Amino acid sequence: MLPMLHPMWCNHGMSHRVSSLFLILLPLFVGSSLNANSPRSALQSIVFPSIEFVEVPLHQVLEFLQVRSGELSGSPSNEVNFILKGDDELRDLPITLNLRSVSLGQALWFIGEIGELNFNFDQHAIIVSKPAEWRKVPAPRVAADRSVIEKVNRITIPRVEFTEIPLEDAVDFLRSFSIELDEAEPNPQRRGVNIVLLPNTGEKTVPEITLSLSDIPLAEVIRYTAQLADFEVRLENGAVLLAPKTPES
Repeated sequence: MLPMLHPMWCNHGMSHRVSSLFLILLPLFVGSSLNANSPRSALQSIVFPSIEFVEVPLHQVLEFLQVRSGELSGSPSNEVNFILKGDDELRDLPITLNLRSVSLGQALWFIGEIGELNFNFDQHAIIVSKPAEWRKVPAPRVAADRSVIEKVNRITIPRVEFTEIPLEDAVDFLRSFSIELDEAEPNPQRRGVNIVLLPNTGEKTVPEITLSLSDIPLAEVIRYTAQLADFEVRLENGAVLLAPKTPES
């Protein structure tokens, strides 16, 4: 600890020594700040083998991502910090999301879509908030987009039989079936297709699906399922999204 210096004690020689000491210490503090791991740098480098949330409060989702990011990076000191800026309603916002082999950046983008959230990147943390007026953030192009297109057209489902099944259950079935039928992956852990269902915040009733199909590509089953629910299908950020139709669509 540096001694407290009274101004009366600081003659010219002492002032010179204090100034020299300050110049020595300054680069140390500046260097530590510049070398700190920025959360933005972890967006693509940290990849989650799987993420599964079912009606999990947002604050618990962020706690999981923080701890898991440290584990996947190999050191707890490399955890990605999150700051949740909002009231209890935001803290308890339910998140349902099931993904395989996605980067931290992809996971946050999907969470932002589901909860209509903003993510602002500070030097040491990601600040999460819910704006009064939310604007969709364009999805970044990822290499997985092309493989997803090929996969949903290649995977053929032998039989689909839905009878008044809630839309989220139908999506879960298709996601699980895609993993089971995805035998072309070189990785022994079959990845299937990431299918993300965005909630319809304007409707309280959940669409129910009745559908009977045989020997049909997964892409077509997804398309028919979305049509019956009055949803649209989008390919974004390495996943198939089922989203409520907007007035413009």
